[in-house]
Amino acid sequence: MGLDVQNSDPRNFQLFGIQGAELSQMNYSSPAPQSPEIPIFIEGESDGKWDDGDYILFYGQSTRDWIFSADEYRSFNNFYAVNTTLILGSDAKKGKRIQDQPGFVGAITTTYSGNEIYLKHDTDLVNPAGMGRTWFGEKFGNETTNRSFITNVPSYVDSVWVKIAFAATMIDDTGSLVVNANGKYFRYNLRAIYGSYENYTYLERVFRVPVVGGAVNLQFKLNRPNTKSYGFLDFFEITSSSPDKQPSSKITITPTSTSFIRHAQMASDPSNLAYEFASSSLNCKVWNVSVPVLPASMTLQPVSGSKLSMLLKSKTDHHTFICFDPNANDFLKPKLIKVLSNQNIAFQGAYEFVIITHPNFTKAANALKAFREAAPTNFKTVVITPQEIYNEFSGGMQDLVAIRNYLRWQ
Repeated sequence: MGLDVQNSDPRNFQLFGIQGAELSQMNYSSPAPQSPEIPIFIEGESDGKWDDGDYILFYGQSTRDWIFSADEYRSFNNFYAVNTTLILGSDAKKGKRIQDQPGFVGAITTTYSGNEIYLKHDTDLVNPAGMGRTWFGEKFGNETTNRSFITNVPSYVDSVWVKIAFAATMIDDTGSLVVNANGKYFRYNLRAIYGSYENYTYLERVFRVPVVGGAVNLQFKLNRPNTKSYGFLDFFEITSSSPDKQPSSKITITPTSTSFIRHAQMASDPSNLAYEFASSSLNCKVWNVSVPVLPASMTLQPVSGSKLSMLLKSKTDHHTFICFDPNANDFLKPKLIKVLSNQNIAFQGAYEFVIITHPNFTKAANALKAFREAAPTNFKTVVITPQEIYNEFSGGMQDLVAIRNYLRWQ
């Protein structure tokens, strides 16, 4: 991977990144001079050398995930990146490691159980205006007016809430969208657009359907008035949480690399809590990943049989957990992108003239740099590429806010 593993101390390995979400665009947010260090777990690092069987475990958040805000889970898509990028390196000092989440002293107010699923289908294929952040997915038109999607759900889920979003361009007359969800039919009227200044109408609907055979089968059919009319599926979400946030029935969680524990009612409770669940494997670990850049290990206590319990301290983030078996072989594996040279652009000094350029134009940029540094301006000038900025300010992941933060840091 470009690291001298044989002559390095695993205790000094560090991981940096901003995880899957975009950087905050708010002006009041203070820019950090580098991406935060993310705690990791390294098996066998205590002897100070890498041996066969040693490995690194870390949490990597997806660029399409769910956050908990205003007492509910909400999905997000990272507008700038498809894959999460993290930077692994070695330093002279010891790196951050996964720590046990602190316990508490006091009474347990409520014991929760159950689990809620949160799934989303969202393919950004078409940008209708040719600019901006609005992207739609699969098209319904002359290519086809029928599309089907099958989504598997855990066996303990007996019914789900489905949210659909559809953009329709009905020209000269009205149309309709028919959704067959596991045998239940829903029909929605689509009005004609108003002249050339309206590109489409937008439809969002939520309905509840039973789960059949451990899956949700959604079949969409667009009825249109003519061949000039068309539509796009924006997204659909499948969740097992109900509007009153009641938890699912007690379930058995199978620890995998993507087994999440989410519970809206529990996440909204600020008291000292306990969460109980049954695991198909007693050799499971649970990490609290509610703060993606600061995962913490939960202490699990056996209750009875295969049931386990963990305690959650009041006023701490406790909305997203991941349950896994450290001895499993189903872990997702990172892909090496490139080996980076050491850099520290944040502390090279304040510049009066900054040139941000693609590597192909570095020669011309350096000529401009020499011109600006010469009399009479004598500007202190730097030439830098966007990727160099991303490496420090967004963990190597493309994020245009990182460029703003770099300039604010000057």
